[in-house]
Amino acid sequence: MPRRDGRASISSRRLGAAVGVLLILGLAAWLRYERMLVAEYHEQDPDVTSYTEEAKRADRFYHISVFEPLFIVVTKGTLLTIGERSHYKNMRVQSIGFGLLAIVLTYLIGVRLSGRLVGLGAAFLMATNELLVFNDQRGLKEQLYISLMLLLTYVLFLRRELPMWSRYALAGVVAGAMVLVRITGLQIYVMMLVMALLVDRGRWSDRLRWAAVSVGLVGLIIGPYLYGCARVFGDPLISINWHASYWRNAEFGGLPGFPSKAQLAVDMHAGPPISAFDYAFRLHSPREVAARYLLGYRMAVGDFLIEHGGGWPYLVFGAVGLAWLAARGDWPFAVLPLVAVFPVVFTVPVGSSETRFVIPILPFFVLAVARGLVGLAGVARALAMS
Repeated sequence: MPRRDGRASISSRRLGAAVGVLLILGLAAWLRYERMLVAEYHEQDPDVTSYTEEAKRADRFYHISVFEPLFIVVTKGTLLTIGERSHYKNMRVQSIGFGLLAIVLTYLIGVRLSGRLVGLGAAFLMATNELLVFNDQRGLKEQLYISLMLLLTYVLFLRRELPMWSRYALAGVVAGAMVLVRITGLQIYVMMLVMALLVDRGRWSDRLRWAAVSVGLVGLIIGPYLYGCARVFGDPLISINWHASYWRNAEFGGLPGFPSKAQLAVDMHAGPPISAFDYAFRLHSPREVAARYLLGYRMAVGDFLIEHGGGWPYLVFGAVGLAWLAARGDWPFAVLPLVAVFPVVFTVPVGSSETRFVIPILPFFVLAVARGLVGLAGVARALAMS
């Protein structure tokens, strides 16, 4: 009889958590829909127009353009399924859907990491965060990118009961998809893979062998796109290097040897092409690169979270949660908020400070906030009962 009661208790808790998740998703959908109705009367984001026009031209999965192909193909499917008559609204609905998926994945990570209360708390914070409410209905690619980043986190760090070969192989597939949404995701994948190698158990030869398989799968998935870009544009990394001229001009425009202010008033990409590597490491000294990263992190993490991402309470409870996670051995989750925005922090001070570029930090930080809140509540309850 006690065993049956125990099973009933577990089932009731699971049912309660499922109902909680559904209520949170309903709240999130309503908040984003309300925001979408308001946003419809304002000017549409020009990137949405670019994505939809590119999607209309796409006739294969590895469509070659300056935009990575997976989001373009997904958008093509949305336009074919829902129709193109109101493509702005369709794109907004699509990004809301991926935003809701990110909430579900944040919940699953929280449950695996620290239990249902942390999962529900993190999901609720994701659902109600004003910055996510705004960005989730804009029709952009960040929501799909964040969802794949969270799925990669879940596979690499929280499914260790799976055989190592299957976990690393699945991580390679997910990472390949993430890179085909935003090429800079490759940096995040490499950093996550290194952390996974450090925390995994077993022989190093096994870890390295399956990590190599994972990297190989990523190469197989993104290779056709990189080859196509090299063939069409003469640059396999055109999807990131295309932006480098903008960053260069935003920082150095008007100075001798760079496009004039008059030229930039017409085209911010004016001047000879430049790679992202050359922009970062040939136009800046090593000391300037280090200083820029520190400044970018201060802006992306400090200023962003204080002014846009939840304010000082987020920082305080998040710091408690990060320390809690690090102390109990889950140190990758104390580092992941920094990893999530690493590809953009260098350019944040020169024009990549729009909030959509730094929102990937939020899922990982709200997990820390929820962990801090639940941990402090537990301590307070223990003190009250002592």
